[in-house]
Formats: sequence, C-alpha cells, structure tokens
Amino acid sequence: MEKETSDGLHTGTRLLIELGTSLQVEIAGVEARFKSILIGMDPHEYVIIKAPGVGCTSLIKEALLPGTRVTVRYIHDGTVFGFQSQLMDNLFTPVMMDNIFTPVKLLFIDYPETVENYNLRSLERMDCFLPVKIELEDKEKQGTILDITEKGCRCLFNVLNDEKMMSLQLHDHITLKCQFPGIEDEQLISGEVRNIHSDRHEMVFGIEFHEITPEIQKIIGSFVKRKKQ
Repeated sequence: MEKETSDGLHTGTRLLIELGTSLQVEIAGVEARFKSILIGMDPHEYVIIKAPGVGCTSLIKEALLPGTRVTVRYIHDGTVFGFQSQLMDNLFTPVMMDNIFTPVKLLFIDYPETVENYNLRSLERMDCFLPVKIELEDKEKQGTILDITEKGCRCLFNVLNDEKMMSLQLHDHITLKCQFPGIEDEQLISGEVRNIHSDRHEMVFGIEFHEITPEIQKIIGSFVKRKKQ
C-alpha cells in the first residue's frame, strides 16, 4: 500500500528494483557517498548490494559494521526511490554465487520497512521552451526548460564532451538562471537534482525547487496559469 503526502512524496513497502540497478549509498557518520549495484534480495528479509571498491576511504570501510544505518537511493522508471535501513553483515572473498566463487565483497542490509519515492509529475506539468543557465565552476552552461510546475522543472542540456555537466549526480544542489516571458531580469532558482536521463549528447535533469522567494513563486505561478489558458 502506498500513501502520498501534500508535497508529492510517496511512501510504501514495495521495493521496485531490478538486479544490477545502480545505487547511491550513504553511511551514517560518513559524509562521502559511494556507488553500488543491487546483487540480490530476499523480500521482507534482506537486500544484498556490492560493497565499496578498493578506492573508497578507510573511513567508509571502518563504518561497515552490523547495525550501521544506511540510506540507499536509486532510479526506477524515471522516479527517484530511497529507503533507510541498517547493515546486517558483510561477506568477504570468496563468495559463492550460482555455484561459482567470485571475489566480490557484499553487504547485507535489512529489508526496508518503508520505501519513499518522489515524482515531479505530482503536479500538472506545463510544456514550455524557456532558456535556462546553470553555473559550474565559474562557467555558465546554457540549456532549455522543457516543462515546469510550481514545485520543479525538467531541463535539457547538451553535454557532448562536457565532463563537468556529466559529473552532476542525484541530490546535487544547483542554481538555475531562468528567463521568463515579460520579465526583464533573469530569475535565480535553487533546486536539487531528483532524476537524470542521459545519452552521449544530451542530459535531462528533473529539478525540485528549494526555498524559492514569494516573488519567484508568483512569477512561476503566473507563467503556469497563462500556459493553462
């Protein structure tokens, strides 16, 4: 069963995920995040993920103890999912998988009691074609807002041979410089990356707006209202 809050956040108990899905993992007490993949699960019992690789810091490795709280996030069908749980145990080499010994190190996590997801489609989207810029390391990158709501938007950027743009990850905080029709000045809007779709040439970011001013709320609301008419 799934419940929805007023801000578009959904909670449920079903873990929608496929084997091999890329994961982003946070460990309690450690600021760094590490990437992982889903190895397997026993529904309502445990989840198995790949442990950090050789390049991870000793701080992360020291925190990998039974009972340590972890937060796991991933994307499924264009929606960001996340859950909190704790480490059960970890297995070190060799590990038996499908009758084959493998050197992969694994982490066992308690199956989550609840799973949250956030979908920017919780509000009706207004298709548009607005110019937008973001600043990365003192350089501006131009793109286009494809659709927008009062809670967030989708932005398209050309990323061919642009390593800085391609390095953006889920939950990164960015500032958009938006140009709205009839408004002379660019508007600065803070947001968080909530989903990413990419290929070799383009990336589309789903952005959730954060702490926008009443003035910008009014501008966006007026723009959306005009588009509906």
